[in-house]
This record gives sequence, structure tokens and C-alpha cells, in this order.
Amino acid sequence: TTRPRGILIMKNIIFLFFGPPGSGKTTYSQFLLDFYLSLNRKVIYVNLDCFNTNFLKKNSIDFKEILNGQEIMSELHIGSNSSIIFSVDYLQNNLEWLEIEMKSWSNRTNQNYFFFDLPGQIELYTHHGGIKNLIQKLNKNTFTLSSLILSDAFYWYDKTNYHMLALSNLMVIFNTEIPFFHILTKTDLIKNYNRVCKNYKETTMFMPKAKLKDIFSWSNKLNFSLDNIILDFGMINPTPINLTETSHLLDLIKHLEKFI
Repeated sequence: TTRPRGILIMKNIIFLFFGPPGSGKTTYSQFLLDFYLSLNRKVIYVNLDCFNTNFLKKNSIDFKEILNGQEIMSELHIGSNSSIIFSVDYLQNNLEWLEIEMKSWSNRTNQNYFFFDLPGQIELYTHHGGIKNLIQKLNKNTFTLSSLILSDAFYWYDKTNYHMLALSNLMVIFNTEIPFFHILTKTDLIKNYNRVCKNYKETTMFMPKAKLKDIFSWSNKLNFSLDNIILDFGMINPTPINLTETSHLLDLIKHLEKFI
């Protein structure tokens, strides 16, 4: 028999962390890393953000070892967003580095969990195909992939902001084409969180048809259509995860591993 090329002769499971900058991808992935390790799971954290420095070095693969965001900015005289796009292009062309790093961890145990902490810039998931190409290459290697989409609970205070956030998340889903679990982060920092969510769901999701006939009908129709799209894809029901609650972390792991 023949085996596929690459590193996938072992059982490797990848969880990709998606979300806009500041949504808590690194914080949540680090907490989950520690929690998985406490359960005697073999977990490796993979940082693919060339500007990310807020993580522990234990059990990690760091993209900054070969490309640093500050160096890109100083040498190419470009901004931070352009530097991240440049780094993703570089990673696509040098994917062997990532394969070798993952293989070195895979050879140590029979099963591994890889937590991919990805950049949050929305450009990478709209008109740029870098992340999508990376996921397709991982899929060809028969990895088991699942994703975690993080939304900042702050956006629940305003419907316009949440429309923006939900539609951005939908673009990520459409372009990555892998199973996802949607969570709400930083809920412990928001007062009256339960009331805010309840009011949003009950009073703003379904707009009365009578409003579609007033002077602002064009705007109301747009909002009504956006509500329906968001509802159809389940983006209105993220699961709140408080990192200080062990029951929340266990529930999160249970949902993530449904896709394995």
C-alpha cells in the first residue's frame, strides 16, 4: 500500500481559531491548551500571526521564527495589514517549514491536537485566498479540521455592529468551508449580559412587515434581509464561554470534538 505524502500518517486534529483582531483568539487558545494538557491530551499551539507575541512558548510552533511582522514593516515600508498579507503569502510558498515542524511533534505521539491561532484581518477571508489555500492543503493531507469562530460580546450592544460582525463571520465560513462552532467571548466583562442577549433575540431579529412600507423602507428591507441571512446560518446563537468556568470549557470541548 502507499501512503499520502506529507505528515499525515499519524492521527492529527486541527482546531482553527477565527475572529477579528481583539476577539480573544490567543487568550482562548492558550486557556484551551492548558485545559487539554490537564486532561492528558497532546496539544500543540501553532501561531501563524507574525505580530502575535502574547502567548507562552510551551508546546508551540511560532511562525515568527522565520518571519517577524516588525521586520517586514521596516524592510518593505508597508503597514501592519499589508505585512500580514505578505506573511501569509510567504507561508503558502514555504509550507514545508510548517509540515516539518508539525511532523516533529507528530512523531512523538500517536494522536495530536493542533491549535492554529490565525490572523484576524478580514482581507484574508474575502479577496485574498491565502488562508483558504492553506486549509485546502491541510485537507488534502487528510487532517481532521474544525474551527472555532470567536465574537466579542461587546458587539451585542448595538445591532449595526452585530450585523457587521455576523456578516464578517459568514464570509469566513463561506471561504474556509469547514465545520465551525460559534462562541461569544468576554461575557464576564459585560454587565447584564443575559438581558442584552435576550432583548436582541426577541425584539430585533424579526422586523414587522408594516415597517417595510414607511419612508425608510429601503433601509428596513435591507435590515430585514440581513436578519434572515444571519438567522439562516445560525449566527444569532453563539454560545457564551467564560474562561473562569470549568463547565463552560468542558462544554466547548464537547462541541468541538463533535466534528472529529
